[in-house]
Amino acid sequence: MNKKQSHLDIKGVSISYKMAIVLLITTLTSILIIGSIYFFKTQSELSDVVVDHLRKLSKHQVFQIHQAIESNRDRLALISSRTQLRISLLEYAEKDKNDPGTEHLERINKIIFDAKQSIPDFNKLTIADSNGKIVVSTSPQTINTEVAKKYYQKNDSHSYVTTTVESMGSSKNQLVLTQWLFYNGIRVGLLIVYSDLSMFENLMNSQKDVGSSEELLIVYKDEKGKLQSLLPLKGAGSVSQTVNIDPFELSKKERDSLQPLIDYRGQEVLAVTHVLPEINWGFISKVDVEEAMHIVDSQKSFLLISALLSSLVVMIIAFIIGQSITKPVIDIAYVATMISEGDLSRRIQTFTRDEIGVLSIAFNQMADKLIEANKLLEDRVREKTLELTTANANLTKLNSELEIISMEDSLTGIANRRAFDNCINSEWKRAMRTGSPIALILLDVDYFKLYNDKLGHQAGDKCLNRLATVLSTYSRRGSDLVARYGGEEFAILLPNTGREECLSISHKINTAVKEEAILHPSSKVSQVITVSIGVGAVVPGLGFPVEKFIEQVDLALYRAKEAGRDRVVIVDESDYPESMVHQ
Repeated sequence: MNKKQSHLDIKGVSISYKMAIVLLITTLTSILIIGSIYFFKTQSELSDVVVDHLRKLSKHQVFQIHQAIESNRDRLALISSRTQLRISLLEYAEKDKNDPGTEHLERINKIIFDAKQSIPDFNKLTIADSNGKIVVSTSPQTINTEVAKKYYQKNDSHSYVTTTVESMGSSKNQLVLTQWLFYNGIRVGLLIVYSDLSMFENLMNSQKDVGSSEELLIVYKDEKGKLQSLLPLKGAGSVSQTVNIDPFELSKKERDSLQPLIDYRGQEVLAVTHVLPEINWGFISKVDVEEAMHIVDSQKSFLLISALLSSLVVMIIAFIIGQSITKPVIDIAYVATMISEGDLSRRIQTFTRDEIGVLSIAFNQMADKLIEANKLLEDRVREKTLELTTANANLTKLNSELEIISMEDSLTGIANRRAFDNCINSEWKRAMRTGSPIALILLDVDYFKLYNDKLGHQAGDKCLNRLATVLSTYSRRGSDLVARYGGEEFAILLPNTGREECLSISHKINTAVKEEAILHPSSKVSQVITVSIGVGAVVPGLGFPVEKFIEQVDLALYRAKEAGRDRVVIVDESDYPESMVHQ
């Protein structure tokens, strides 16, 4: 049977070829989809990680360099603080023409040579007189020469320590620290210290975590405003020494560069920048994009190699084993599809002792890496979601506080006109539904304008506050509302309150206000503050809007004023529609 089958004249494509093609397409598609998603996500996240690393490392190195500069300044200040040094300089300057000043110079020489011996980082120490002529130096050949004008002018008349970079030729620089020396307010000389840059080289090369191309550049602007590197650039003599990245301009944008920049070697780099404005130095922390992304590139190669190997393995096994390969390949395709749809918990459970088994293990390892990447992404999303939830909670709290503020009178602390309007409309509708009465009291302070004119607006504000306190004692139920209705006008809304009870409360309020005994020297009805009160109570019904009710109570208040003030007037029952039931 097998022999006959081997000689069958197959008209179309054999089953082994079909299986190989189907398995190959399925496997490659799954790998490419998952690998592409993982590749692009990893590339983006790795860029962020590299830039964040450069930012932290750069800040740390800049801090160390700044500390080193400050340390040199402190050393310079320690030398300049030597009283004997300044006295000797003063005596040397004031010596007689016939006196060579040898004794003074010897004392000065001893001080600076002792300082140089105790501070090996200082290559040369020089002291010039107040006219810029060098009188003492650890390099004798410079004695009696003139100090460079740039150091002499920069220090002007202050005792500050200034920092300058001086070129020594052949792309080498040295650090120059200068400080004027004063004694009793008299400028007696200029102290100049020359230091090499070895400490900065050590700091710049102290840490490289991303790769060998990671580099920290220190740049400054020379007298012509051109960017110069403090230390020799890598590859000197083979590439241009021009610094293409300007940290001073990038710092103005207040952001680190996430887009690749071109450095002095013509290479694409990821870079972050800092500036120390007090010494006008710029710092560029950079790494080659190619090296920073080598992990992604290696993963890309890994994905391509995996795809090719998978294809070869699938084809060989399809031809040799035939149907026995179907189940493992289907398992791979199924798990790959589940992972591509988001089910990252799926794994291949059946392993054969051949290339397909190796492929299955590699596939599971790739899935594990995807889970790790997905977990990192989920953690970041969770953090952002928590931040948004907190922000929303704070916003809700602020909205609640604003709502309370918008309903509260800023002077008296009781409800304002807006709160009153909302409340009476709501209570009016409720009373219509339940057939219950609703009462309204409007009161106005008598001759309040005269009170303000006589005693001032601050006294008027205090008076309104006291009245609000008195009125608030009559808001005994949760549904009752005391509000400031206008300037010196107040409103009291009493749901479920009939005519007689409302009238009784109004008389009590009138009496309580007078008992408060707030003196009113300009009142025409009393020596103390009094109020005129309009009262109304009604069971709301159709055809009688709340605005009409308020208008009637306001008219009653007007009648109270017309009748001589300091009294209570209630809306007459005949003023209500006959169809309404009132109390």
